[in-house]
Amino acid sequence: MFKWVFFFFFFFFEYEKCVDLREKYKVGDENLIAPLISLSQSYMFCGKRKEAVEYFEKVKKILLDVRQKTTPLPENTNEKIIRDTYDDVQIQINDLKRQIEEEGEEGKELGSQTIAKELVVTTKSEFDKSVLNKEKAEVTKITVSTVNNEEHVAKKRRINLSNYKN
Repeated sequence: MFKWVFFFFFFFFEYEKCVDLREKYKVGDENLIAPLISLSQSYMFCGKRKEAVEYFEKVKKILLDVRQKTTPLPENTNEKIIRDTYDDVQIQINDLKRQIEEEGEEGKELGSQTIAKELVVTTKSEFDKSVLNKEKAEVTKITVSTVNNEEHVAKKRRINLSNYKN
């Protein structure tokens, strides 16, 4: 456990240096979004909820500025990603504020054992959705029978599908 806690604090300091350098050299607020989110999550995993909320609020403000077009859109992203990230950050803020009210500003458990791990928003692809509705789709057994009488011939016929286009 101690090893993992050390890594969380190590990453926390690295993200903090990254944010400080970007602010010092004024690379633009749009380039602070990713490291600020990572720094906020590091604070969460270190059990520092109050600081996590402060940095998430900072990210939220930048995302709002991007949405209102007062800050440029970051490279390799689009408005939908910004909108989704804004929503995710708002969810994180609300959950952290609720935790602060219920349990206090400092988390008692550090690292992956904290509830913060469960708060990291993940998305699911369309591949996770079920294809068949189990209530409506019934499996039926299909059999082919051959009828030998005057109207039906037992001979199988080949159908030329090359004439049909999709």
